[in-house]
Amino acid sequence: MSGKIKQLKQNCWIFAKTLVLLWKTNPANFIFIFFVDTIIGLTVPAKLWVWKEFIDAATKVINDPSTSLKNMFLWLAINFFLVLLSSVLGKVSNFVQNLYSANLNKAITDKILHKIMTLEMKDLDDSYTYNQIQKSSEESLNRSMNIMKTTVSFINNITALFGIIGILVFLKSSIVILCLISAVPMFYISIRILNKWFSVFNERVEKNRFIRHLKTILVTNNYVKELKISRSDQFLTKTILEIMQKYITEDKKIRKRFLIENSLVDIIDNSLMYIIKVFVVIICVKNSLTIGSLTMYVTAVDNLKSTVSNILSLISMAYENCLYMQSIFQLLEIPEERQDEKQEFPVTFSKIEFRNVTFKYPGSNYYVLKNINIELEAGHSYALVGLNGSGKTTFIKMLLNLYQPTEGDILVDGININEYNRSTLFRYVAAVFQDFIQYPFDVKTNIGLGNLEEVNNLDQIIDAAKKTGADEFISRLPEKYETKLKKEWSGSVDLSLGQWQKLAITRALMKSSAILILDEPTASLDVVSEHEIFKQFQEMKFSRLCIMVTHRFVNTRDVDNIIVLESGEIRELGTHAELMQQEGLYAHLYRMQADSYEKESFQEIHEKVTI
Repeated sequence: MSGKIKQLKQNCWIFAKTLVLLWKTNPANFIFIFFVDTIIGLTVPAKLWVWKEFIDAATKVINDPSTSLKNMFLWLAINFFLVLLSSVLGKVSNFVQNLYSANLNKAITDKILHKIMTLEMKDLDDSYTYNQIQKSSEESLNRSMNIMKTTVSFINNITALFGIIGILVFLKSSIVILCLISAVPMFYISIRILNKWFSVFNERVEKNRFIRHLKTILVTNNYVKELKISRSDQFLTKTILEIMQKYITEDKKIRKRFLIENSLVDIIDNSLMYIIKVFVVIICVKNSLTIGSLTMYVTAVDNLKSTVSNILSLISMAYENCLYMQSIFQLLEIPEERQDEKQEFPVTFSKIEFRNVTFKYPGSNYYVLKNINIELEAGHSYALVGLNGSGKTTFIKMLLNLYQPTEGDILVDGININEYNRSTLFRYVAAVFQDFIQYPFDVKTNIGLGNLEEVNNLDQIIDAAKKTGADEFISRLPEKYETKLKKEWSGSVDLSLGQWQKLAITRALMKSSAILILDEPTASLDVVSEHEIFKQFQEMKFSRLCIMVTHRFVNTRDVDNIIVLESGEIRELGTHAELMQQEGLYAHLYRMQADSYEKESFQEIHEKVTI
């Protein structure tokens, strides 16, 4: 019982927060909608009373043909006016609500996207956060708008309710009580149904996200060839359909149970209503009331029952919508670390030091980095090498303050990196990651996104492309820098993976950064392009800290220092010549890779690309 009370309190709080959200979206529209629907609600009892007067006036005319028709037509005209007023106001309300919905969609989208931008990497490593984002994105607009409409309808119905009760009280107050009681069983069943479906919804959120992901794979252009050749599309389709069939089977059982319960309650409800109507007729006949009065009271009973049912239904709908609105508020309430109070990252720093840095990912007991101690000097270049899983990418994430050490400190000129505003750090970082983004924009925008302030500066974009050699293939595209990319969109072309990688590297060169990170930057490039990119890398080291994560040791000869990671620890540190003399892990890996070339040595490859 205490759990239900807690849930009720939580829903009331969510309801209040949703109303605040609705109010802030557009206060003028919010007030207008409520005002209009209050008037619509008042027309319900007014129409009942006017129609009663019309019937009584018509009865007098029928009983005495000499009676003037003036009264009868007056009441008919008033009734027509009320019907017309209610209809017009209803359409006006719907019009304003539709406009309001568009504004609300924008406001909610803005809140969700801005929140996602502020989330820490540790938050985005958690499936719970992804589920909250999914539920918020899918449900928040409809549910918040439903709460708006529910609240408007509630005011509409509660206004009508008091008017109808005022009419029926003149006949007998016990009728009002009976009508109110008769609606309770259906309300109870509705709440049970809503709780059950919400429970089902929560259980299926991650599975539904999984289904959507599989569907995305099936229709992604880059995956089609592998799907067809391996016939794995059949397996993916089968997996999707099996999950959907499981849902159908489960839903059938749930719906069948609730169908029986609803039918039984409906029979009892309708039987009770006809008993109440008979009771009304007896009272009217006994008190010799007019036909108009009888009609009004019988209709009032129907309207009261309908209005009470509507109000209880609206309450249950509000309860349901609040259940689903929990997601967006839980997402928005994920705590954020205040960055605006921190100092700006120093673009002219001298060194970044890892001091006894140990790290494990949230929720894991496995240490990815262990007791890392190293100084990285500005104006120097570093190669980060090691086998897969040695901790190279995690090292980069720590350097960029995407995660905080589990133990130890990262210092920038002696000051903890956490003391600096992270957004100013990112402003001075250029990075190319293995899993770089292929944006569905044109070529110039794909490059320009490397520096938002210069995203439309075509001269700077072309200059960056010439440095990486990307200008050569771009000039052959149908619209050159205006060419739209990604085959999924009309009028677009696609690029090879190597060309995409060149665009990603070009994007990184769009801004003058203090730190340059290249995470496997040349994995998809030919040997000539790789050599050109590496020359650029060497030239840039004089103005910034350059770190390259690589598996290709042909690129490691000329960097200032090579950091060799193994099982999360720094095993070796030094120049190429120094590490080769040590005959350690680096020398072993280097020779192993060199031996894989059957006809040409590393030196021969260098000589070939230099000519």
